[in-house]
Amino acid sequence: MYKRQGPNDRRIHARQRTVDSARYECCLSDFILQVHLAGPSNENDFEMVIALAQRNLSVADLIDYLWPPCEGPYSEPDFDEGKNPDSGEIYRLCGRAINDSRSQKCSINFKTGMGAIGHTDTIDAHIHNGILNLIVNYQYTPFQYAVARSYYETCKKIIDALQTQLMIHYLDRYTHILSNVAGDESHSGLLATANRLVEDDLLEYGEGQEGYEVTETGYRAMEIQVTDTEMMIERYDIFSDVDIDEETSETAFGSAMGLDIRVQVYEAEGIDPIRAVFSRMLYDNGLSRGTDLNLIDALCDKDFFSKSLEPVVNRDEVAATILDDVINDGLTLIEEDMEAREAHERHRRLLRYLDR
Repeated sequence: MYKRQGPNDRRIHARQRTVDSARYECCLSDFILQVHLAGPSNENDFEMVIALAQRNLSVADLIDYLWPPCEGPYSEPDFDEGKNPDSGEIYRLCGRAINDSRSQKCSINFKTGMGAIGHTDTIDAHIHNGILNLIVNYQYTPFQYAVARSYYETCKKIIDALQTQLMIHYLDRYTHILSNVAGDESHSGLLATANRLVEDDLLEYGEGQEGYEVTETGYRAMEIQVTDTEMMIERYDIFSDVDIDEETSETAFGSAMGLDIRVQVYEAEGIDPIRAVFSRMLYDNGLSRGTDLNLIDALCDKDFFSKSLEPVVNRDEVAATILDDVINDGLTLIEEDMEAREAHERHRRLLRYLDR
């Protein structure tokens, strides 16, 4: 269990409240700190009281005190029993958001009742009537993460690549999808994307009512994408359910109780997680938008792509110290399964030959 001691004894307890955001209350010397965590899907709440000797900390120092940089999930402090049984889990979720911001998986900004407050601002200056009300907002940032990890040079290049995949994918399924927008300046962004794909010989513009159509080059690119996705599914889907015994460190796959660490494995194997996640969504037809009625909006909507790619950064992970062993265990099982299937197929062909 991780604990970080302050200059004086540290007292922590949790009690349940009913509010719409996560709340942490810390007693620092002679004032109360209330922290509200607001994120894409946060509906949790708990509070904890902590005794600290100093009140001239910066916001960043306070966050580092409560959730120091670490690898892996946080262990919960010593919460009082019987108040909110989920307090420990909520504390860990908050710590995960803080740690994700350190690795650029999400962005975090702070506000108080008196307005915005910077990471380096001291909390003492924002105390009002003995209370510091700190609002922590976070948003997942898959584009920034991919650029920071050098998968792409810019966010624009990510969007260009995703627009190319999405447009070819849906033109193949709905050949009429762009027939009504050609020449319509209200869809200038969509037309710019289509014309870019024409220049790349992925689309062509027909003179008839069909509008833009996929070229042979475009179909070959799509076939390569589908083949790569199927190979990725066969090789890495085993990591969608990984259960590691904390005492023995033994790894179980397919227990229906494990972690989905596919994105972490993609990165460890040198695979672009943006392309991997988005290609799988297209393969499964799992995008929430994408019919011929709303594709026009989706193709030019950065938020649509960002939300679709949230699994790239909002993901399960195992400790880096055991990741290689987990990958080796999983790939070994895949290879053994493939060898067993090949042996079965050879035996089946032999029996069929002997029956002639």
